[in-house]
Amino acid sequence: MNICFGDLTQSLIKKVLKKEGSRSNEALAICRTILADESIAWDFNTLQETIKAQAEQHDLSLKNLFQPLRVAISGNMVSPPLFESIELLSRQDVLARIDAVCNLVF
Repeated sequence: MNICFGDLTQSLIKKVLKKEGSRSNEALAICRTILADESIAWDFNTLQETIKAQAEQHDLSLKNLFQPLRVAISGNMVSPPLFESIELLSRQDVLARIDAVCNLVF
């Protein structure tokens, strides 16, 4: 899979992924672990609720958890509903997008 993040500008990286105190690297690692777990159903409700539960456990706001994931999946801060979009993609593609962003940014 060839992933292109043409919209992933330096401004977007600075504003979301490298924003001081955002913990974006940690947030993406948490999300990636959940999304890679094949025992978790690949439907938007299950994925959203499972990831939401991790926000509280890791003392992360939902914004600080979901925004980096949205940027990794869509390449932008604005997208169609995040978890519905994830459900439409294959698990392999979602993980590849997260990995590509992490390799590019962190």
